[in-house]
Amino acid sequence: MIGYILMIALLGALIFIHEAGHFLAGRLMGIPIRTFSLGFGPRILGFKRNGTDFRMSAIPFGGYVLPEIEDMETFHNIPVRKRIIFSLGGPLMNVLCIPFLFLLLNLFAGEISPWNLIIMPWIQTALLMAGLFISFYMVFTDPGHLSGVVGMVSQGGSYIGSDITRFVQMGILLSMNLAVFNLLPIPVLDGGKIVMYALERMSVRTRKVQVAASIIGLVLMLALMIYTTVLDIVSLVLGVGLHS
Repeated sequence: MIGYILMIALLGALIFIHEAGHFLAGRLMGIPIRTFSLGFGPRILGFKRNGTDFRMSAIPFGGYVLPEIEDMETFHNIPVRKRIIFSLGGPLMNVLCIPFLFLLLNLFAGEISPWNLIIMPWIQTALLMAGLFISFYMVFTDPGHLSGVVGMVSQGGSYIGSDITRFVQMGILLSMNLAVFNLLPIPVLDGGKIVMYALERMSVRTRKVQVAASIIGLVLMLALMIYTTVLDIVSLVLGVGLHS
């Protein structure tokens, strides 16, 4: 049971780190932030500080950071460069925490030297990123490899148990997955937003399709979430049935 609790806590922490990256990037670019939310839907609890509503929302999947804007025209008035940096902030924060986690892993393994604690974590991060890009290619060529939140908690919880080393390993893998996945060029994801902003810089006419593309991307992501959740539940039920 402790492994599953740790897995849920880990997912929550990594989502917080991701959204904190967007928040810090927005503040750095002078973009006022209206909402910092963990989860979606109605507000459950939170507090307001410096004009930002920090909240926990009812649906505990993902999160978002919403700039202080009145309409799309106000949003488009924010320079493209600043919007791109704002979108990059989340994935970048996830990537930057990985060398620190590799440092911890090397410490746990007793590999204590300037090379293993300063240089090697960055090399390990680069190798992991390359491997994950290949893995994502395999997922999209073979959807059977897909897994949703249910599957991650189930499989990750079983793997972690109460082992701190496995907990850190899972943190490294999930943090990199979160960064790479969000950089995919799907409009509702950070990567898709960056592509649309870059196209806008070449021609403002592309603004007309941004809302429609985002809606389509959101529908696709919801469909993917439902599909992977169903796959996870079927897999769990079949697994229980086979062992009963």
